[in-house]
Amino acid sequence: MSSKTDQTGCSTTLILSSNDNDDEICVVKTLKDYLHLRPDCQGQLLCHLNQNKLTRFQFLDVLRSALNFLSLNPEEFNTHSFRIGAATTAALEGKTDEEIQSMGRWNSYSFKSYIIDIGRCGNFVVRIIGSSLITRASSHSLVRPLGNDLGLHKLGYKLMWAGMSGMSVYNVVPIVENLINCWGLPGAVLLHCGGNDIGLVNCEKLLFDIKFMLDIVARMVNGSKMIFSSILPSLK
Repeated sequence: MSSKTDQTGCSTTLILSSNDNDDEICVVKTLKDYLHLRPDCQGQLLCHLNQNKLTRFQFLDVLRSALNFLSLNPEEFNTHSFRIGAATTAALEGKTDEEIQSMGRWNSYSFKSYIIDIGRCGNFVVRIIGSSLITRASSHSLVRPLGNDLGLHKLGYKLMWAGMSGMSVYNVVPIVENLINCWGLPGAVLLHCGGNDIGLVNCEKLLFDIKFMLDIVARMVNGSKMIFSSILPSLK
C-alpha cells in the first residue's frame, strides 16, 4: 500500500513497545487481537472481512464514532492526528530528528510542524529523565486518577517524562540536548540513572563520569533547577 509519505510502497519498519502495566491501552495486544480477527490475505493491514481495503474516509468515520463515544469533539481530530501524536511522543522521548524522520517516513524536516509545543504551556515544567523505572512510572501516570502530572498541574507544575530502557550515564547528555532543542529549557530537570552502569564501569571512574555529566547538563539547562536522584542498582 502506498501513501503520500511512501508513494513507492517501500514501507518502513516500526517497533511497537508493549504496555505490560495495562492491557487495555497496550498497542501490541490490540494489534494481536485485530490480527486474530483479520482475514488471512495479502495487502494493507486494515481491511474488511471481505478483504477489501479500508479507505481513508471509512477510517475517519470509525475514528469520529470512537471520539463521540469518548465524548471528545471529532472536529478537533483527523487522520493526521496520529502522525502528530507519534511525532510529539517521539520528541518527548528524546528521539533525534533523524529517528523521527525515519519513523514517519518524512523526507524533510516538515515533521517539526507536527510536534505540539506542549513544553511551553506556561506551567513550571519538570522534565523527568531516566531508565526503565521512569518508563514504567510514566506508563502508570497515564492511568492514574490525577493524570500524567499526578495532580501537580493544580499547583502550576507540568511533568514531562522521558524514560529509556537500559539508560546509561553516557546517554544522558545527548538526550537532554535533543529535548532542549525540541522543547526549550524546562524549569527543572530530575535525573534518574547510573544503576545500569554499576558493575560495568569501575566505581571510581563511574563517580567521576557522573560528576562530569552533571556539570555538562548543569551548563546545558542554564540555571534551571537540577535534581539527581539516588542511584538504584539494577538487579540482574
